[in-house]
Amino acid sequence: VEGPKPGGQIQWLALVGDTLLMLAGDADSYLPQTLQTQLKDPTGTVLGGYDVAKKKWSWRVDTAGPIDMRRIVSLGDKVYYFANGQFARCRNVSDGAVVWTQDDKEIVKTIEEVREDLSGELYSVRWLLAVDNALVFGNKAQKHMVGLDPQTGKSLWSKEIAARWGRSFRGMVVD
Repeated sequence: VEGPKPGGQIQWLALVGDTLLMLAGDADSYLPQTLQTQLKDPTGTVLGGYDVAKKKWSWRVDTAGPIDMRRIVSLGDKVYYFANGQFARCRNVSDGAVVWTQDDKEIVKTIEEVREDLSGELYSVRWLLAVDNALVFGNKAQKHMVGLDPQTGKSLWSKEIAARWGRSFRGMVVD
């Protein structure tokens, strides 16, 4: 399968039935750090579904903003993602049709807000978790965890992460 962005790089893949979902962007760049190499935020702007049985693209879209490969996930027949600074969105896997878009400025800001007490520390793990009853955005560097309804995109909850809990954060349970 040829990547959807000439000269770029595939950032994320998922196989859902006969559809291979892909997120593509520019080639990765690295930031040298003392004793480590940090990958600059791996993002893509081209999202598509490739029908592996028919050997052709079912759909491809240029997204309105960069999608971090750590904030895209598929669940059932849907793909969910967060376009940095702009919106969360749900699309059908089969045809790429938009099911919903959550672009409320306050919700977007809350999803992106980084904790001030962690400035200068290296935290590269952003994530999006999808379960049947919630999409959960967060990481230990974020000020809040945010839950959206996977059916409608409406806000379910927002919880501020306590400084001590955020620093030792290793996992979570969603019930």
